[in-house]
Amino acid sequence: MQAVCGLGEFAKKEHPDQWYRLILPMFMSVGVIHLVLLLLAEVAIGLDLERMAGWHRFGPIFIISGIGGYMIRLYISLSLSL
Repeated sequence: MQAVCGLGEFAKKEHPDQWYRLILPMFMSVGVIHLVLLLLAEVAIGLDLERMAGWHRFGPIFIISGIGGYMIRLYISLSLSL
């Protein structure tokens, strides 16, 4: 695991305990261009959505959609590798 992603092994083999792996990809980028495009999209969509929904609803929407997108990407990459 260390060689693949650098995050170390699970503390408990039977119960993975690295919950932060669901949240961390929302804030990571692969380069400067990706970061700029990501921030532009967040500003373009996020400002209007926050105005419509309010900040107290925007946070959960952002977190749930980010985790959902990551889970979909994981599912697609696993089914393509089979």
